[in-house]
Order: sequence, then structure tokens, then C-alpha cells
Amino acid sequence: MTPKTLRQAPPRTFLPLASFLNSQVEAGRIPGAVVAVGRRDGIAYLAAFGARAVKPRRERITERTVFDLASLTKVMVTAPLVVERAVRGALSLEDPLERHLEETRGTLVGAIPLELLLTHTAGFPADNPISDYRRGKSRLYAAIAAEPLEAPSGTRFTYSDVGYVLLQGVIERATGRR
Repeated sequence: MTPKTLRQAPPRTFLPLASFLNSQVEAGRIPGAVVAVGRRDGIAYLAAFGARAVKPRRERITERTVFDLASLTKVMVTAPLVVERAVRGALSLEDPLERHLEETRGTLVGAIPLELLLTHTAGFPADNPISDYRRGKSRLYAAIAAEPLEAPSGTRFTYSDVGYVLLQGVIERATGRR
């Protein structure tokens, strides 16, 4: 059976959800969201609201926009692996990032200690452009290193995927595993 996709106004069942998400986007509480509700015979409701990102630049959102699970992997995988390697002496939380990711050497980002990436105080924006992810991890790290910081490192908390993307790279390089 081929899944069917609803591409019209939301059924009455989903109007409150659509109204709520639109209100959150308009109020600036979220940049955007994609909702997919499935049933046994296909997709009952599929809709995109707002934008994928608004900083550092506005990015279009579509019904096919994919979001990462970084918020879960930060606390359940990345942070524990970084801390475990620090406890075992395989790295120091005071190490500059450039010691582990050569793509950041000689940049402001490369000088940031790992502990600031871990605590969301490195100065990164909340997210980086999705286009950074299209050409492999090495180019991703270089692109992040080339972006300006939103604040001087260590001066402000900003919940950011960017630092954890880099920490994931540190772990992958150190272990040789993805």
C-alpha cells in the first residue's frame, strides 16, 4: 500500500495544533516546526510552520526538513563520553579545541577550551547553517571555525548545537568510531 499524503487545509482535528504552532512562531518562541501525523494507511497530517532557523540567517523550512536529535544525544552520549575520556586522562577539559580538530587550528574557535563547548559558554550561536553539513565533517568543522562568535568565549550561556557538533568530532577522532 502506498502512503497517502494530505496536502490541504488541516482537518478539524489538527486545527488547534496548527493554530498553536503558528502562534508560537509569530510570538518568536520557536523558529519553526514540522508536524507529521501518521496512521496505518498513510500520513494523516503533514505541515511545516515558520523557518528552520532564523540565526545566523533565516533558512526555509519545508515538510521534508529533517531535524537532528542533538538535544538528546548531548546529555545521553556526547557529554558522558567527553567526561569519561577526561576522567581517564585521554583528554583534558582545558584542552583547546584545535588540539583535537585540526580544521580549527589557528582560529578563534580553535583556542576555545573543551569545557566551554560542554557548558554552552563557548560563544557560538544556537545553530549553524544547514548548508555547512553538505560537504562532509572536515569542511563542517572548518565552516564552523570560520563563522563569527556571538559572544566572547566564557562570557555568556547560549544553548548551542554547534559546540556539541564539535565535541562529537573530538570523540569520533579520538576513538576512530562514528
